[in-house]
Amino acid sequence: MATPAYEAQHEWESTHEFEGHHESRDGEFEISPIRRVYPDAAEAAAEHMAHMAAEAESEQEAAEGFLPLIPLLAGKILPLAAKLIPKAAKALPKIANVVQRATPQLTRGVSQLTRALFRNQQTRPLLRTVPTIARRTVTNIVRQAAAGQPVSPQAARQQLMRQAQQVLTNPPQATQALRRSRALDRHAHRMAGSPAPGSPATTSSCGCGGVPKAPPPCCPSCGQLVRR
Repeated sequence: MATPAYEAQHEWESTHEFEGHHESRDGEFEISPIRRVYPDAAEAAAEHMAHMAAEAESEQEAAEGFLPLIPLLAGKILPLAAKLIPKAAKALPKIANVVQRATPQLTRGVSQLTRALFRNQQTRPLLRTVPTIARRTVTNIVRQAAAGQPVSPQAARQQLMRQAQQVLTNPPQATQALRRSRALDRHAHRMAGSPAPGSPATTSSCGCGGVPKAPPPCCPSCGQLVRR
């Protein structure tokens, strides 16, 4: 029988889909993917937001669809951090305050990134990577706050843009994020008791279902897509 600690560890791995990490020189956490996807209601809801954003009729509608994303992910990650990071349990109110103060800037960053991806029909499918980008960012902020490192709202937004650049300019990472998004979105439909419709937003412009090999990079400062 699985112990609570074992279950919490699997839940933590599910939240940011990674197993193992180490801190790099710039304070970011480098992470390696695991193969399994552990379905979770909050994660499925986040990926369903991405599905809806990719099918939105306007960039405004797509951006508004992601407004609950950061609070949703924070509500999932903070309790897991308290279980699995020794320093986080005692410092949880302080960590939560850091995340709360950063939430408006992170939400604006998500909105800006969403609009940029939506404007270009070729990059619109990559809206499904936004939950992965946001989840990695919130996880890093929680870890840094637990370690006593200061994280300003502006620095949090810069982390979001760096994560976006890392995912969007790395085809294997983008592919993994898209596959995970589709799997969890199907799980969201199963939980709701409704079939998952075929989504043209998950396919490339040629209809083969692949992922664009070289999506335009995002500017780390403003979040806009860089034209080639």
